[in-house]
Amino acid sequence: MNWGVLFTVAFVLAAALRDVLFAGIFQAYRFFDVVLVTFGLTGLLSLVLIAVRAPEQMQALRRAWREGLIVNAGTAAAWLSFFYALKVLELADRAVVGTAETTLGTFTGGNCFDEKNSLTVTIGDGTLSA
Repeated sequence: MNWGVLFTVAFVLAAALRDVLFAGIFQAYRFFDVVLVTFGLTGLLSLVLIAVRAPEQMQALRRAWREGLIVNAGTAAAWLSFFYALKVLELADRAVVGTAETTLGTFTGGNCFDEKNSLTVTIGDGTLSA
């Protein structure tokens, strides 16, 4: 049995379940409220875990606060884009794009980009470009 295929299928199914769950949450509640709770709890729990399990990491974070801020801002931008897409896109669109991205990224080593550095995926008779 090819374990790579099995893990890819499991990942795609888990991502689809995650997208359905989050889409329902984002369509039921206000965007800002969900983002505030999500980032607030994640940040608070992360700081508590670091303070308890690896206090020396808190000192490193204090010394390199600018780099930490830049990394967190980039991560927040990526997650906010994902959350916004969950709110405004139809579930079928997210499923097709997510599945195509995961599958093609896995089986082609992540090289799904054309010469213009835009993602181009051909499914059946249609081409999906992003």
